[in-house]
Amino acid sequence: MNKPVKVLLVLDRRGWAYETKALQIANKYKGRLLSFEIIGGKEDPKQVAPLFEQCDLYLFLGFQTFKHCHNRYGVDPAKTLVSIASHESWDNFQTTPTNQVKPEKEIITYLRQFRGVSAVSYRLQLLFRSCGLTHVAYTPNGVPIDLFTPNYERITNGALVCGYAGRDKDQKKGNRSIIEPAVQKVNNVTLTQALCDFKLERKTGTRGRTYTPYEKMPAFYRGIDAYLCTSREEGSCRSVLEAMASGCAIISTDCGAINELVVHNYNGLIIDRTVPALVEAIDFLNRHPNLLLKMKRRSREIVEDFSWDNVVSYWYSWIEGVL
Repeated sequence: MNKPVKVLLVLDRRGWAYETKALQIANKYKGRLLSFEIIGGKEDPKQVAPLFEQCDLYLFLGFQTFKHCHNRYGVDPAKTLVSIASHESWDNFQTTPTNQVKPEKEIITYLRQFRGVSAVSYRLQLLFRSCGLTHVAYTPNGVPIDLFTPNYERITNGALVCGYAGRDKDQKKGNRSIIEPAVQKVNNVTLTQALCDFKLERKTGTRGRTYTPYEKMPAFYRGIDAYLCTSREEGSCRSVLEAMASGCAIISTDCGAINELVVHNYNGLIIDRTVPALVEAIDFLNRHPNLLLKMKRRSREIVEDFSWDNVVSYWYSWIEGVL
C-alpha cells in the first residue's frame, strides 16, 4: 500500500484561530490518502526545517505566512497550497461593507504560482475569481458545535445582554467607536467583552494573560443574548460562528461570510456600520423578546451546517484534488 501524502499545516502563531482550525482539519480526517502535521512558521527553525523536508505538501492557512518560510527555508510554491483568510492581508486596509476592494494584478500573479488556492468565504472566492484567479476553492471556516453549546433562554429577566469577542483593534472591529457608544445609548442593555491585544501583549511580555482563554469562551457566549460584530472586514468571522453555535442572536455589518450566516429577521440583523444603526438594532431586539428567543434558536439551527464535521470535507476535497 502506498504511504499517505504527508501534509504540513502551517500557522502564523500557536494558541489562536489558525491552530484551532488546523487541529480540526488534522484530527477529523478518516481517509487513507493524507496524513497531517502542524507547525508554526516562525517557531524554532530546528523544528520547522525538518518538517518542510519530510512533508509532501504544505498548506498555509494564511497565504501571507508563506513569504517568511520561502525566504528562510526555500519552500517550493509548486508543493504549496494557500488559503485566503482575510482582506486585510492584501487590500491595504481599504475594504469596508460598502467598498469591496479588488485584488491588484500583482496579488493575482503572486497567487498563481501556488499548487492550489482557497478562500474561507464565498465573498472572497467570487472576488478573486472575478479578477482572473479562476481556480479558487471554497474552504469555509467551521465551529466545534460540541464545544460551543446553546443557551436559548433570555440571560436576565431585565437587561438585554450584548457581547463582543476578539481583537481590541477598533479601526477594523469598531468595538470602541461603534459598539461601546451604541450600547450606552440604549436603556436596559449591558455589554460584556472578551478582548485581546496581541501587539500590547508582545510589547509588555504578557502573552496569554490579558485575553480570555479559548476553553473559557463557550461560557462567555452562553452568557449573552446578542452578539455584536461591527467589523470593517472579516475573512469569515469565527466569533460569529461560535456565538451562533452558543444560541446568540447576531447583529452585524455586512462583512466576511455574514451574508452566508445571518438570515435577516431569522437569526439576526445586518446593519450599516454606524452607531445609529446599531442603536436601532439593539433597541429592536430589546423591545421584541419573543423574536429574540426565536433568533437564538434559529442561530444554532443555521450554524449546524458549519460544524467542523461538515465543512472539513471541503478542505479534504481541495487537498486531494491537487494530488
